[in-house]
Amino acid sequence: MPDFQFSEADSPPERPQGAPPEGALPAPTNPEPTPAKPTGFQFSTEDVLAPQPAPTPIPKPVVPIPGPPIPNLKAPTVPAPSIPIPQIPTRSIPTPQIPVAKTSAPAVPNPAIPTPQPIAPKAAVPHPVPRPATVPIAVPAPSVVTPEALSDIGEGAPQDNFSRGIWDIGQKIKGVLDALEGPASWLLRVAAVVGICALAYILAATLFGGAGQSGNPKMAELTKNLDVASRTFMFCLIAASVATLLLGYEDNRLGIAVVVIGLLFHFGVPIVIKQFVGVTRATLPIAAHFRQGGYFVVMVGLVKAVADTAIWLWNLPEKMKTRHANVGVSNQAEAKQRIIAREANMMSPCWKLPFCRESIRKQCPAFLAKTTCWKFGRGCYCDTEMISRIVRGESLDVIKAPTQQSRQGKPPCGRCYIYLEHQTYKFRMLSPLVLPVTVLATWLVWPIYIRFFAIGDKAFNSIFSTLSFNSSNLTSGDMKSSAEAIDAVSRVGSNSAADIAYITQNLFGVLLGFMLLIYISKFIEWAIYKAKW
Repeated sequence: MPDFQFSEADSPPERPQGAPPEGALPAPTNPEPTPAKPTGFQFSTEDVLAPQPAPTPIPKPVVPIPGPPIPNLKAPTVPAPSIPIPQIPTRSIPTPQIPVAKTSAPAVPNPAIPTPQPIAPKAAVPHPVPRPATVPIAVPAPSVVTPEALSDIGEGAPQDNFSRGIWDIGQKIKGVLDALEGPASWLLRVAAVVGICALAYILAATLFGGAGQSGNPKMAELTKNLDVASRTFMFCLIAASVATLLLGYEDNRLGIAVVVIGLLFHFGVPIVIKQFVGVTRATLPIAAHFRQGGYFVVMVGLVKAVADTAIWLWNLPEKMKTRHANVGVSNQAEAKQRIIAREANMMSPCWKLPFCRESIRKQCPAFLAKTTCWKFGRGCYCDTEMISRIVRGESLDVIKAPTQQSRQGKPPCGRCYIYLEHQTYKFRMLSPLVLPVTVLATWLVWPIYIRFFAIGDKAFNSIFSTLSFNSSNLTSGDMKSSAEAIDAVSRVGSNSAADIAYITQNLFGVLLGFMLLIYISKFIEWAIYKAKW
């Protein structure tokens, strides 16, 4: 078929009646598949062209197609109990297909297809999920002690090994004393009850039983009973003194109080009996036992006083730090430096004490000069200008340059924690020597003391004669009245003026030795903390 084109003069051919409009699909005449659409308009010679109206476009139906579900990009929230939640699959809804009409009838606009609504899934029935058994978290105990733990064992414990050994011994003694609290309390109660009963009998026999009357017909019986009662009372007094010191070992006033009580019984009771009761065979055992018991009570009190003095010497360095130290800080350095300080002693330099810090020590002029800061004239605690230069990272020449502290001359070592720590090592090294030095000094001056005491004994013979209470004061009739009385006197023993002087000499010698111990301790304190030896 030849190709042709209409010109503007030519009119379009008329469309036969009943023909489908332009653009519509032709009705199929047989079930065979429709041939491919031609690329251009072609008319045969038999076709008659007829004019036709402009076609009306048919709008295409808009069918909403549901898209795939948008996944939740947020992180799932994990509930407190980790129980797996079953996942419910989303039901897929197929998209309905629109059938295409294959008739030759005029095309009818497609009806609106309703949008399919998604069907809500049924609520999931939660099934009980067994909760897993709770397994306790096992925290393994540390098998290796860190340096921090090593340095912090024992609150208030010193850092050096020497002082730490003495401190450990003190802690063991304290533990033993705490364990004896129960038995000491029981002993004090028993001694108090028995001692009060014995003292009541002594008072009744001397005041109302006629023990001070030499012509009493029951003198022999009173002598025996008062001997037992006075001996029992003094045993109870010694036991009560020991129990009281065990219960109140932390009170440093009990030792002196017990010493005073012992002196009263040793010197006071014989004088009272002689002046107000009378010297008889019955009162002789009372005076003798009270004098001997008072001597032992004084010894017990002196032991407690010596222990209190030793504790005072031990705590004196800490008191001096609290009282005088205000240069620097009391915080100690890191654990590594504190481990190094365990080997510190009175000869250790400042960089081996527990206050030195490695970051400062590397640039410290005293350390570089291998001289202690108290001899160098300035250090990391007193010279803040030098420390500022080290912290700023300035050169070594600038750090070594003179500062305001170095120009002042005398550094404030007496108020510095580092220097007081050095003096603490020195004091605790020398303070244990106080007791042996006191004993040695007492032994050396004891012959001289005896000579001076003999001179004083002769000069104050009247005073010592008042203190003497012995069998020589008894009359001959009293001594020979009965064999029982002689036996009682022999059991008590003869106490002459020389015996009383000897006991008094020893007692005052011990008291003078205790005073010497205190003054030697004071001298060491002055030499170390005041004179800065």
